[in-house]
Amino acid sequence: MVNDGSTDETQRVLDERFGNHPIVKILHQRNGGHLSAFVLGMEHASGDVICFLDADDKYEPNHLEQVTRVLPKTKTSISCSRRTTALRG
Repeated sequence: MVNDGSTDETQRVLDERFGNHPIVKILHQRNGGHLSAFVLGMEHASGDVICFLDADDKYEPNHLEQVTRVLPKTKTSISCSRRTTALRG
């Protein structure tokens, strides 16, 4: 997870909830924008499947399950999908 300069309690919440998780990496940086967060995340990524989710989006409940099931069958290195729902305040 990349915390791209959040000014609320995001850093504390991420550290408390996922700080000791064996497969979750939490990276904090000053606000650098989408590209900066993407690059930092990719530099530290080590999984077979890497997914991106912006702060104002959410995945459908079974989205990650579907990605991990379908992606290996496609024999591709990169896949894009629009299975997110924008959250509006």
